[in-house]
Amino acid sequence: YFDQEGVIAPEKSNFNRFTFKSNLGIDLTEKIKLNTFLLYTNIKRKTIPEGGRGSTLYYALNASPLTPVYDGTDGTGVSRGFSYIGTEQGIEILNPLALINNTFNDTKVNRFTGKVELVYDVIENLKATTRLNFNYADVVGRSYSPLQYYGPNKVNNNVQIDSNNQFITDTNNNGI
Repeated sequence: YFDQEGVIAPEKSNFNRFTFKSNLGIDLTEKIKLNTFLLYTNIKRKTIPEGGRGSTLYYALNASPLTPVYDGTDGTGVSRGFSYIGTEQGIEILNPLALINNTFNDTKVNRFTGKVELVYDVIENLKATTRLNFNYADVVGRSYSPLQYYGPNKVNNNVQIDSNNQFITDTNNNGI
């Protein structure tokens, strides 16, 4: 069993692995032996954006430390309580805590690896072996991206706001 919390935002960045291993052998006759091996791994992982541009760490390192993290609101508005980082710092720099708040990534893995092996002792110092190996993994990844507005002209915005500071979700004006 292995469990590790992420350094940044451990509630949204963690890794949990459980492993079971079985290695069995039995002599069926004096000349035939059956060997089996089974490895089961269960992984549960949550992640935040990581690795280069677009990562939480990239934004944290490139944002001005003088920019406040929170905007003083109750968190129900468009900003969700996080301050916008001005375009003077670049249109690609976001508030890293706002990005973490909008991140929902889960991965679950169930993996089976193993073999079944028959060993036949033909004569002294000569054995014939046949093996059946298998490897199966069921991987389920889930990601959710809510409406996100990180400030005026930010490249990561997936929605715009109107003059009343409300999300514009009907971008093709068809009423939906």
